[in-house]
Amino acid sequence: MNYIKVGTISKPLGLKGELKVNSDSDFVTERFAQGNVLFGKFPDGMKKITISSFRLHQGKPVITVDGLFDINLIQDYLGIDLFVDQDTLKPLEDDEFYLHELIGKKVKNTEGELLGTVTDVIFLPSSPVLEVKNEENQKILIPFVGAFIAKVDQNQIVINEIEGLR
Repeated sequence: MNYIKVGTISKPLGLKGELKVNSDSDFVTERFAQGNVLFGKFPDGMKKITISSFRLHQGKPVITVDGLFDINLIQDYLGIDLFVDQDTLKPLEDDEFYLHELIGKKVKNTEGELLGTVTDVIFLPSSPVLEVKNEENQKILIPFVGAFIAKVDQNQIVINEIEGLR
């Protein structure tokens, strides 16, 4: 099975077993819907987790899992990373993509100059940020927003480079 990280359980919310999730997914309401199956990376390995309930609280997902509705029963879940099986991801349109698919793509500016390769996608509250490493192994951080991203295709990402980016 190939796992794709979709979030991390950050902390409990209240006393009824609810868990706040820091999401790494653009499909929050789909990904954390009641009845969905995720996989948690526990110290002793991957374990299947079923979402018992879902709601948004201040824009962040809040879930209960495996029918555990008491704060005393969820302590083992705190801090674990959540994953989905890549085979369960829905197909997207030709001009759409999952953010994890950006890793490994070449990044060029609009003049065609190679800036580097995407090595990671960092999920921030404002927007995802591409971590790009150049040939000198230096990191460049590029916000994944329309002002910077000119084009994404199967092979590369073209960006509108601004002064001071590198």
